[in-house]
Amino acid sequence: GNPSYLPFRGGTDVYAQASVLDLYDPDRARGSFRRKENGKDDSTWSSVDTNSLIGEVSEWAKKGKFAILADRSFSLARTKLTDELKDKGVQFFEYEAIDLTRPEKLLSDGLGLDAAGLRAVPNLGKAKRALSLDCDFLGSREPFALANTRSFMGGRKVSSPDDAKKMNRLYSVEADMTLTGGVADHRLRLDPSQIPAFAFLLASEVVSTLKGDGTLAKRLKELGKPAETHRDWIAPCVADLCSKPSQSIVLAGSHLPEEVQVAAFLINQSLGAIGKTINYLPTNDSHKGISDLIDKINENEIESLLIMGGNPIFLTSSFVDWDKHRKDLKNVARMGYSIDESSEYSDLHIAQSHYLETWDLSKTWDEETIVPVQPLIAPLFDTVSDLELLLSLTGSNKSAHDLVRSMHSEFQGAKSFDDFLRLGVHPTKPVFHKTQVELTGYFNECDLDEKPTGPDSLDLLLIPDFHAWDGRYVNNGWMQECPNPMTKLTWDNAILVSPKLGTKLQKENPNLGLIPEATMLNKQGQIAPDNADFADGRQKAPIALVTFNDKSIEGPLYVQPGLSDNTVVASLGMGRRKTGRVGEGTGYDATAVLDKTGNRLISGAKIGKPGKKWTFKKLANVQEHWSMEGRAIVREANVDYYSKKEDFAQHMGAESHSPPIWGKDQDKDLAFKSQTTPRGNSAYEHPDHTYEKSG
Repeated sequence: GNPSYLPFRGGTDVYAQASVLDLYDPDRARGSFRRKENGKDDSTWSSVDTNSLIGEVSEWAKKGKFAILADRSFSLARTKLTDELKDKGVQFFEYEAIDLTRPEKLLSDGLGLDAAGLRAVPNLGKAKRALSLDCDFLGSREPFALANTRSFMGGRKVSSPDDAKKMNRLYSVEADMTLTGGVADHRLRLDPSQIPAFAFLLASEVVSTLKGDGTLAKRLKELGKPAETHRDWIAPCVADLCSKPSQSIVLAGSHLPEEVQVAAFLINQSLGAIGKTINYLPTNDSHKGISDLIDKINENEIESLLIMGGNPIFLTSSFVDWDKHRKDLKNVARMGYSIDESSEYSDLHIAQSHYLETWDLSKTWDEETIVPVQPLIAPLFDTVSDLELLLSLTGSNKSAHDLVRSMHSEFQGAKSFDDFLRLGVHPTKPVFHKTQVELTGYFNECDLDEKPTGPDSLDLLLIPDFHAWDGRYVNNGWMQECPNPMTKLTWDNAILVSPKLGTKLQKENPNLGLIPEATMLNKQGQIAPDNADFADGRQKAPIALVTFNDKSIEGPLYVQPGLSDNTVVASLGMGRRKTGRVGEGTGYDATAVLDKTGNRLISGAKIGKPGKKWTFKKLANVQEHWSMEGRAIVREANVDYYSKKEDFAQHMGAESHSPPIWGKDQDKDLAFKSQTTPRGNSAYEHPDHTYEKSG
C-alpha cells in the first residue's frame, strides 16, 4: 500500500492483494476473438487483432442505438469519457450485484435530497462508542473497511493498565457472524428482517434520552414495538451512546432497507455525531442501471451493446431473459479479462488489460484524495484498457497517458505530474452535508410490514463470497486457498445455518450428520464453536435446497455458531458455469437470490433436501488443521485482571496458569474443566441449541 495515503497507512486488504495476483491468471484472455458461426467448445472463437475489433465497435457507435453496460468504477477519467460519449448519443448503464453505493441512494431518497446519493463516511478514530446495525465495517463486506479498521482499532491499543479503561466500545447487532461482530464488546444475534423495528426502537430511546422531539420519539416507539423483547439490550446500549454523544456513531449495513439507513442517520444527527465521528457526502452518480437498459432494449432504442467489465450475464440471469433480448440486439461485444458467461453471449470478445498495465485516474471512497493508476509493466498480451477503448469510441487520438496527464494539469493547486506520480496522492476538499433534516414526516408515513421468522419462515441473507466477491476472483488460486476467516472453508462456499436450526434439521433427519455426535467434551451433542463432522481431514456436509417464492438455491450446509437462529446465509460469486481451470467446479451458485432492485434479503425461505434422500459433499475445512487441542495459543484476560496483573501473559504456560476466564467453573480443578468445557477453554456455559428448550 501507498504510505502517502494516510487512511490506509501503507496497508492493503485481501482483495487488493488478490487483484495484483490476477495479473498472472493462467486463463486470462491473451488476445481478442470473434465468434465463429455454429462454433462449439474450443472452435467457438477465432483469434483476431484487437484494434480491428475496436474499429468495428466504433462503427456500431456511429450508427446510433448504441449502449454500453459497464461495472461500477471510481475512475475520474472514465467518467469524463462516458460523459463525452453520452453527449454524442451513446447510452451508458452500470451494474453491480453487490452495490455498495445502494445505501447512499436509499438514504438520499429517504431524506428527500436533491443529490443522487448521500454517502456515510465514518471517522472512527474519533469514536469512543460505536453501534453496528448488521454492518461489517471492519470486515470485507463494506467500503473503506481497511481505513475503518486502522482508525477504530487504534482506539483499542493498550500500553498500560490506564489505557485499558480508555478503550473504545463496540456494540454489534447482526444476523451473520462477521469480523466486526467478533470484535464487538456486546453482540446481539438478530434476524435481518427484525432489524428495522430494532433500529426504530433504538432511535426512539436515543431521541427520548437526549430530550428530542417527543412526537417523533413516540412514533418511533410505535414502529419499534416488535423489538420490545430486546429492550434490556437496547437500554444500556443507548445509555452508553448518549453518555458520549458527539463521540458515538451508528452504522447500517449496505444490504439493509431505506428505513434503517434513515434511522441510522437520525440517531447520528440526534447524537450530534455528524461532522465529528461521521460525515455525509453528497454524490451525483447519474448513471442508469440494468432495469433502464432492459427497458430501452424492449423499446427498440438499442441495437448494439458493448458489455465492458463485470459479468452481468452471469449475475442477472435470475431476473433478465437474456435469450429473449438477444433476438432484439443486432450486435453484442464483450470487453473482459477472460472468456466468461458474458463473453459466451457476445459476438466479439475484446481482451482487457490488467490495471497494472494501464494508465488511469481515480478518486478514493471518501473523495478526499485523487490517486493515479500507472502501469508497472507493459501489456503482456494483445489487450487494451477500458480508457483506450472509450477514447477510440470518442474519436480521440489521445493515449490514456495523455488523458491522465491533461486532467492532472487541471487540478487545483496541482504540483508537477512527476511529483503526483511519486507521491501517489493529490488532496481534495469534499463538501459534506451539514443541514439538519426534519424526519418526523418520514416516520409518520413509514409503514413497517414485519413478518415473524421461524424454522418454516427463514430469512435468507446474501453476502459477497470471501473467496470470489461477486465471481471476479473465482479463478484466483490464492483467494481460493485462503481460508474464509469465519468458516475456515477453502475452495468452496456453503449455506450457513445456526446451531439451533442445525439441531432441528438433525432431529428431523437422524442420518443427516450435520451435528457431531456427543463426545466427552460435547456431552449433549451440542456443537462446539470449532467443531464439525470431519472424515479423512475433510468436512462432511449434506446438500440442502433453500426455496423462496418460486426460486431456489442448492448447496452444502454448514453450521456456523453466532448466526441468528432463523437466518440462512448464502454467498454470491462461486459456482460459475464458465470460468478458468482454477475456479472450475468450485462452490454453488446463489445468483437466484438476486433481483433487479439489488435487494439481498429474502423473507419466508424454507430449507429441506433437494431430492428423495440427502446427498453429501466433502468440504476442505482447515478449522482443525494444527489444532492446539485446548492449549491457548492466544493469551487473554479481561480489563480488571489486566489492571491488577499487567504481565499476566508472561506467566501463562499450560492451562493451570490460565487467568480467570472460566466463568462459574473457575475454581474447579483442571480434570473437571477438561471434561465439561468444549475445547477446555470456554469463558461461558455453552448454550442449548434445541428449539424445544430455547425456542
